[in-house]
Amino acid sequence: MQARETYTYGNGRTGYHNHQTGDTYQYLTNQSGSVTGLTKDGQAVASTSYHLYGSTKSTTDQTGNPFAYNGEARDITGLDYLRARYYDHQVGTFLIEDSYQGDDRDPLSQNLCSYVQNNPVNYTDPSYRPPASYYAAFGPHAAVYQPAQRTSHIYSQQQQRQPLVFNPLTALQQAQANGQSTYNWGKSKSKEARNIHRNWTLALEETQKHVCDPKRMKAGDKSSIRPSKKQLQDLQERISKDDKTAILQLIKGS
Repeated sequence: MQARETYTYGNGRTGYHNHQTGDTYQYLTNQSGSVTGLTKDGQAVASTSYHLYGSTKSTTDQTGNPFAYNGEARDITGLDYLRARYYDHQVGTFLIEDSYQGDDRDPLSQNLCSYVQNNPVNYTDPSYRPPASYYAAFGPHAAVYQPAQRTSHIYSQQQQRQPLVFNPLTALQQAQANGQSTYNWGKSKSKEARNIHRNWTLALEETQKHVCDPKRMKAGDKSSIRPSKKQLQDLQERISKDDKTAILQLIKGS
């Protein structure tokens, strides 16, 4: 059996030889690994651009190269083959659901057909990582983070990819871990405490401490001091005589 294509690998996929035509090409890629062009003998012979989710915006590629968006193979069906699942770049979703059911605290993770939680600018989903590396972020097929910095060496771009690091702690748990939060939110009956794990901020905690400080409330809250019936009658009589002092006393509530 004669091979149809042969690929050369160095820092990623660098070259492509078409056995049917005898031509050899070198790949040009962008930061996420998408094939943006091919050169032959140092001359550009093809260029391709993509929409955000991978559909082809424009192309002059007639070489038969099968690799396209994020460096993945686009077969005769027009779909991108990502090993575990097929990806439809026209609609930006996978054809079947992910085996990972998502996280209750992260609604985007519960869309089992979405591509990289609808964030293709920063992530790709090669679908070949083991489950442990993807569990806390998007599921069993690890997303890969694309750093913002660029490099002059075109093929070393693919080595800059780093696994996504997901912090499973909530905002409140992180604050408690580093000593920023000391307030007992578990006993608080305020409406702020209902979603405090997600909405915690230092300013919110300081406000809560200030408002609910027992010493402050005891010293400044006089609303619980009720005058006697005789005092009210005396005050009413003084007001009827246009006693300005009594009026001021009523306004101040003391």
